[in-house]
Amino acid sequence: MREIAKVVKIENHMILVEKSASSICGSCGIKDICNVSTVKVRVLNPKKYDISIGDMVEYESPKHASVTSLSALLYGIPIVILLALTISLKKLFGFSDYLSLGIAAVTVGIYYWILNVYSKKRANKFLPYIVKKVDGTVPNISSITIQKR
Repeated sequence: MREIAKVVKIENHMILVEKSASSICGSCGIKDICNVSTVKVRVLNPKKYDISIGDMVEYESPKHASVTSLSALLYGIPIVILLALTISLKKLFGFSDYLSLGIAAVTVGIYYWILNVYSKKRANKFLPYIVKKVDGTVPNISSITIQKR
């Protein structure tokens, strides 16, 4: 999904962009009670655009970094490891409940440690990247009023 945001800070190969939360909260169920006004996102700077603070840019997240695949990595695989290991250690090897659960929990901890090391080495693959620099300004959606007839 492509989004448009304003450049707030420029670092070596990273750009911090800021966008109005009202533009991304349209279908959120708790948008009426939420007090988030802006959202800041780190974006890769490919250095092929002449970008300065205050510019508007269009960015998108990598297609392989979808919410579904990241959720499976963070929640699905660990719960399968935890359940499968706990049940198999209890049934096949006769370990006690607490011992099998403890071994499974340590194994899930090792899984998260490996995932952390992997994600730090390949962090740039999962970060959003700039598609193009947008000329002009983007209207603030929250300031638009609709007149009833």
